[in-house]
Amino acid sequence: MKNSRRTFIKNAALGTLGLSVAHIGCAEKVIATVAQVQKPVTFTLPSLPYSFDALEPVIDKMTMEIHHGKHHQAYINNLNKAILESKKTPESLESILKN
Repeated sequence: MKNSRRTFIKNAALGTLGLSVAHIGCAEKVIATVAQVQKPVTFTLPSLPYSFDALEPVIDKMTMEIHHGKHHQAYINNLNKAILESKKTPESLESILKN
């Protein structure tokens, strides 16, 4: 049972990474649009396209709420904070990651 649970957790983590990468593509479009207007860049955490309990009994509702609402939101908050502290409008998400 432990092996299947570990495999599931590993696959869930890879799936989450895939969603994050998909959101990065959207974020680049936001950066380009905002850079043209010269306003501070801010990112937002998109809503999930399904309810938090949609993956039960494999992943419970509370786990989904914590990971999406707390952990993933923390990534977005830290990214926005880093952009504000740099006092420069980034050209792209790639430039943020490189620097």
